[in-house]
Amino acid sequence: MKYNILILFLSSFTVLYSQNTDSLRNIIKFENSQQYTKACITLSETYTYTKPDSSEYWLNKALIKTKNDKDFKSQAQIQIRLGILNNDRGNIRNAKHFFNQALEIAETLKDTSLIISSKGNLGNSYLNLGEYDKAIKIYTEIIELTEINNNTRVSAIAYGALGNLYLIKNEYKKALKYYNISKKKFISLNNSEGIAISFMNIATVYTNMG
Repeated sequence: MKYNILILFLSSFTVLYSQNTDSLRNIIKFENSQQYTKACITLSETYTYTKPDSSEYWLNKALIKTKNDKDFKSQAQIQIRLGILNNDRGNIRNAKHFFNQALEIAETLKDTSLIISSKGNLGNSYLNLGEYDKAIKIYTEIIELTEINNNTRVSAIAYGALGNLYLIKNEYKKALKYYNISKKKFISLNNSEGIAISFMNIATVYTNMG
């Protein structure tokens, strides 16, 4: 069974893309520099696909720095990145650990955007582990949160994720319900990629229904 995915819950973190690797390494020589954490994050991004071990190394350096500085929001954002990196490498249980840590901080800070990002990535982990009911619970919670902060894009993504889950569970009526809600929200945003994915997923449901 094939369905199309549009899931992105990466918590934003400003990085220094304009800097080259050498200049970034000069910055990180000075751990007290205001740019140190951003430099580590950018180096991590540089190695994400070519040297994932190096990418994780620089994320951990950034994490240590944010913990020492008691910069809790940045700490949670880096934990989300570590979770995504582990998820991409197939270390799903490690990924869940990082996402749960980030969620705990986000809830303490009462940062809705950070809570959504943490929960969204945690939901992705449950999906990858085949723990579909837990993933459904997470995405439903995300939808409730998006209604509070009026985040239509994330709401559309979460509804699409629910559609995927019910499609996997062969609950086609529910899958159609959530894909159609997702489609309407993407149409309201004029998001052509989301609209196209919604239509493809709806077509997949009808194909499976025969």
